[in-house]
Amino acid sequence: IRGQTKHFEQVATQTARGLREVALKSEVPVILGVIPAESVEDAMERVGIKQANKGREWAHSAIEMANLMRHGFLRSGR
Repeated sequence: IRGQTKHFEQVATQTARGLREVALKSEVPVILGVIPAESVEDAMERVGIKQANKGREWAHSAIEMANLMRHGFLRSGR
């Protein structure tokens, strides 16, 4: 949730950067499941409490990526 400082942008940026680094070094797909929001209400709306559940979508994406890797459809670029 955004506060009065730049901490919000730093957390979002560094989280994405860190997860990208983990994915590159581990050669394992990583799903970014962070929703930067202006308020609690904004966060609740963006995660899809009333419609689609973003956490569930991210979990399904991670499982699908793992299945693709297991069956050889995703390979390392190395």
